[in-house]
Amino acid sequence: MTGSGAICRGTSANAMATPLRTSELLLIQQAMQEAHGNVTVAARNLGLSRATLYRRLASK
Repeated sequence: MTGSGAICRGTSANAMATPLRTSELLLIQQAMQEAHGNVTVAARNLGLSRATLYRRLASK
């Protein structure tokens, strides 16, 4: 059993991070649209704090 949480050989962390980041941004954009631009409501719907949502929006 490996259980170390290591990334599979031949897969770079950056290669995995890009699709994950893209998916995260799509979810955030969808939540913002559903909340009609209300960050507080979007954050609540995503299960995030407002500060975390602002930080993720700023890092686009």
